[in-house]
Amino acid sequence: PSFAAATVRADDLKKISGIGPKTALALNAAGILSFAQLAETPLEDLRRILTDAGLDILVPNCGDWSDQARDRM
Repeated sequence: PSFAAATVRADDLKKISGIGPKTALALNAAGILSFAQLAETPLEDLRRILTDAGLDILVPNCGDWSDQARDRM
């Protein structure tokens, strides 16, 4: 996904269960800065981002991140 970072308020993605500092950095590098953006990101894109960042061990755990992000919006 491509997001306009200048118009997005960054959230602390580490508040999502399963997202630590390295994962948050990988998501931020992919343009995911907010809970809203995380909630809108398709699962297959999250999996690709994690795999590309060498965090593919987390792929099985990312399935509920969108729901957790929606709960924090």
